[in-house]
Amino acid sequence: MEDFSEGNRSLWIDRPRGIRLHLRDYAGPDTQAPVLFCLAGLTRNSRDFHRLALKARSSARIVALDSRGRGLSTDDSDPSHYNVEVETGDVIAVMEALGLERAVFIGTSRGGLILHRLIALRPDLIAAVVLNDIGPVIPTSALVSLVNGLKARNSESTFEAAAAALRGAQAAAFPALNEDDWALMAQALYRPSGQGVEPAYDRALLQAFEGLTEAIVLPDLWQAFALFAPLPLMVIRGEHSDILPVEVFDEMQRRHPGLAALTAPGQGHAPLLDKEPVFSRLMAWLDASRARDVDR
Repeated sequence: MEDFSEGNRSLWIDRPRGIRLHLRDYAGPDTQAPVLFCLAGLTRNSRDFHRLALKARSSARIVALDSRGRGLSTDDSDPSHYNVEVETGDVIAVMEALGLERAVFIGTSRGGLILHRLIALRPDLIAAVVLNDIGPVIPTSALVSLVNGLKARNSESTFEAAAAALRGAQAAAFPALNEDDWALMAQALYRPSGQGVEPAYDRALLQAFEGLTEAIVLPDLWQAFALFAPLPLMVIRGEHSDILPVEVFDEMQRRHPGLAALTAPGQGHAPLLDKEPVFSRLMAWLDASRARDVDR
């Protein structure tokens, strides 16, 4: 079993209405290292970034957040608060509580949508951005498929059974993953329960998608995406992703000529960032972005 306490300390930040936000702080030996603030996907949590953080903490301080209702953070008694606006406010509150003036942000899926809102509200907090398999346009059909898959995810008897279920549902989109990767994914996505293991998120957060059909056209975020123009920006796309289609990926590069584009081979939505060649390319880009920030 993975030891998710390795290399980090757990912190809790209090928010209104009894919400306690949990985060993992991977502070390395360099006290002047840049902060890498990691935001997970819709039902994911800070454990998604554990192996990335262990590999990267020699050159960055990694902060990985459990959004409300995910991981170890408190479930919200009002499911309507599971939205990008509220969750962006949580990120701002965490930055303030930690005394962080600026950070490089990684946003996976839902985390990337939060960054599209954060850049509009508090651009001063953002030194650079990595969007992991998310863009300003999400095909409704892909979102419907994603939500249906989440609704079908059941409790399992063991973590091994959970890993087998994940592999059975997603192996076609993730041929690059090995048995160890699937085991780690299960341990990140599930938590012990009275009946075995259960998904580590509040099921009520999926209520926001009730009534979503492929006939609904989702609003785009191109106006918000344009606000990333002054910043170093990397976009990572899973080779087999349907959440970030190739045409949207290409258009993002056209609109942001300085964008660093990276396709994660053998992965779908959303890529694991500790896998090669993604990790090496990501770390090289972060080092280059830090150098440009110092020069400014």
